[in-house]
Amino acid sequence: MDERNNLARGAYEWLDTLATCFAFLMLVFFFVVKTYTVSGDSMYPTLEDGSSMLVLSAAYSPEQGDIVVLEHAGGADRSLVKRVVATGGQTVHIDDSGLLTVDGEPFLLGHTMGEENLMGDVSFPLTVPEGHIFVLGDNRAVSLDSRYLSIGCPAEESVVGKAFFVYSPSHLFGGVS
Repeated sequence: MDERNNLARGAYEWLDTLATCFAFLMLVFFFVVKTYTVSGDSMYPTLEDGSSMLVLSAAYSPEQGDIVVLEHAGGADRSLVKRVVATGGQTVHIDDSGLLTVDGEPFLLGHTMGEENLMGDVSFPLTVPEGHIFVLGDNRAVSLDSRYLSIGCPAEESVVGKAFFVYSPSHLFGGVS
C-alpha cells in the first residue's frame, strides 16, 4: 500500500509540475510573445512569404531598425510586417536618386537606394509626428508602406511588437535583424 501511495504521489507531483509549466507558457504566449506568419514579399529577402516568427509584444516601444508587426495600419485588413525607419520627431528624406536618409544620415538597413524608393505618393522631406513611426518594407518594389498616404505614419499603438526570431522556413531559422 505504501508503494502505491508513493507512486500516486509521484504521478500527482509530475502532473502538477506539467500543469504549472503549461499555465506559465500560456501566460507568456498570451501576454509577452506572439506568433505571426508573414503574408507577402514586402520584407524579402529578410523574411519570405509564409515565414513564421516570434514577436515580443510586452512593454515594447518601437526603435529605428526594428522589424515590427502592425495591426490596422492605414485601415489594412491584415497585419503588416515592416521595418521601422524613423520614430517621432525624426525627418525622413528620399532624394531624386532614391537615397534614403533619416535626419541627414543614410539609413543602412534593408534596401537603401534605388528607383524603388521613389515609389509612393508621400512628399519628402517628412518629419514623423510624435507617437508615430515611418515604416518601409525591405523589398521596396512591392511594399505598401509609409511612402503611401494610405498607410502614412502609423501610430505607435498599432504596433503589436518586435519580430525577434524566425522559426520557419528552416533556412531563415534564427534571430531577426
